Amino acid sequence: MRRPSTSPILRERMLFNRLAEGSIDLPPFAVQARISKALAELRRLRAQALARAREVGGAVGPAPRAGVLLLKRSR
Repeated sequence: MRRPSTSPILRERMLFNRLAEGSIDLPPFAVQARISKALAELRRLRAQALARAREVGGAVGPAPRAGVLLLKRSR
């Protein structure tokens, strides 16, 4: 026998009440700011490299996502 569906608001409240209290350690703000600047510079350099590769006629696609391993089949 199927239970009657719970309203979305009630379901949300039930899930919220199950949350455990926790904490996340963050690096100091100065470190976060330095990393943010470095990542912005990397994005800029990557965009320049992709633009230059397209200029010289290379078929350049998006970079593989982190954690994705691309293997070539050997023949």
